[in-house]
Amino acid sequence: MARIKYLPLLPLLFFCFEGSGKTFQEKTSATIEITTVIPITGESADESISELSKRGVSVVNLVHRDTNKSFRDKFRGLQGSNIPYGDYILRLAVPGFKNYEQTLRVYQPLVSARIGLNVSLNVDTPIPIAKGNVKPISTDTASLWIKLIPIVNNNSLMESRVKSDGSFQFAGFDFGEYLLVVLRGTTIIYSKQVSLFLDESTIDILLAK
Repeated sequence: MARIKYLPLLPLLFFCFEGSGKTFQEKTSATIEITTVIPITGESADESISELSKRGVSVVNLVHRDTNKSFRDKFRGLQGSNIPYGDYILRLAVPGFKNYEQTLRVYQPLVSARIGLNVSLNVDTPIPIAKGNVKPISTDTASLWIKLIPIVNNNSLMESRVKSDGSFQFAGFDFGEYLLVVLRGTTIIYSKQVSLFLDESTIDILLAK
């Protein structure tokens, strides 16, 4: 009797599951919008990339981290559509600029990424270095860490442990604007924006007593 009683509900249940399946599919594909900025000039390369796209030159490649499948053909210029949710490696190869690569997590309908393009340098170009000192010196100075976080990139985050004399150093970063953060354990105790456009830069940090 119970089986006969619930038979009329089967078409309704089937409709509900089918409908939810469609909704699930709709929610698991995304549009990706990329914008570019040239840190040295503050200008954008978007128009130049659009012109390349019109000539059939693709500068964007999106590769799924697990399957290694490329979604290059989903992009028109700097916009991609119907990208399945997941973790990706985003690569840009723009003539005249250094190749760019970062991890991109796609788990919402619209994903935006702002990328700083750095001009290609000659092999004999000096390696950029930023040195600094943390003051005042204390008993836990050697336990402090400093993060150098790029403002417009996600591929060149760097860390340095502070030495017992308060000194620290970063080398090999791309020119641009950065957020410098001093950490004690997992607590931020100091932060400031720094401009790094020289072969050698000095950063002095004065901590509150």
